Amino acid sequence: DVNSAEPDGTTGLHWAVHQDDLELAEGLIKARGKVNLTNAYGSTPMSEAAMVGNAAMIEKLLKAGANAESPNADGQTALMIVARTGKVEAAKVLLAHGANVNAREQWQDQTALIWACAQNQPEIVQLLVAHGADVNARSRANPWQRQVTAEPRAIYRPGGGFSALIYAAREGCLGCARSLAEGGADLNMTDRDG
Repeated sequence: DVNSAEPDGTTGLHWAVHQDDLELAEGLIKARGKVNLTNAYGSTPMSEAAMVGNAAMIEKLLKAGANAESPNADGQTALMIVARTGKVEAAKVLLAHGANVNAREQWQDQTALIWACAQNQPEIVQLLVAHGADVNARSRANPWQRQVTAEPRAIYRPGGGFSALIYAAREGCLGCARSLAEGGADLNMTDRDG
């Protein structure tokens, strides 16, 4: 059974993609391996391909019917994962197959553009901006009442509400900042703390 799985739902196709073995993945797909199965960790073959950033693997999965978004339980999409890797060709394939450039994950309301800036990926930022990414998107603000609690160790609780440009500046990503500015980003947008 090509779709038999480990107790956590991980199939041979998950593993082939995770190991970046295109030939094995192709064989499993031809043998009717299901490309949209999700394991107990919320991982699909597409999300594994996004982590590897192999454009040919992503294309093969998409042609076999994989969901270009392939969101996990928190709404993290394949494009968000690829945005952190800096694999431009992989991002181009996802975008060509309809990946939503402005999708937001549910944990901190971040987009692929925000994650690309936070990981210092100027080529991805340029690509996402060219495909209509919201250059003024910002992460969710955290309404912490205080920084000091009964917790015995020091805990930094960032206020959040960072824009893609704030992340780019934090990382010193000049190329990211340039693409955002050319894309019309509000250069004076502040974080939650002003």
